[in-house]
Amino acid sequence: MAFKKSSTKANVEKAIPVLRDLNLLSKALYIDIYNDDAFNFHLENKGLLMYYQTDKAGEHEIKVAKRAIEEGLETEILSLDQVKKLEPNVDLNIKGAIHYICDAHTTPREFMQQMYLYARFN
Repeated sequence: MAFKKSSTKANVEKAIPVLRDLNLLSKALYIDIYNDDAFNFHLENKGLLMYYQTDKAGEHEIKVAKRAIEEGLETEILSLDQVKKLEPNVDLNIKGAIHYICDAHTTPREFMQQMYLYARFN
């Protein structure tokens, strides 16, 4: 209940820059670890696609994307045709997508195994 009560618009606005910076720092640290010869895990630095199927969901996703752009995050609002160019071999039932180019992803289980081995033997 305390968390829900504290989730006011003002508190969310205050937290956005901090969360942005934390996420950007985390990505930079993942890349540093990935580039270290002591580690071998999957990391793709090609962004994240947030698909939407309805106009209502699209309005919400576009609003979030515009805020991300205001915060300096590399983000694109994509039409269905633009998504098809990015994902030509995937049959998607969507209206569009947001491409958070600034994002990356890894395989958490693989990453954590590498961290465990490094901590245990170094």
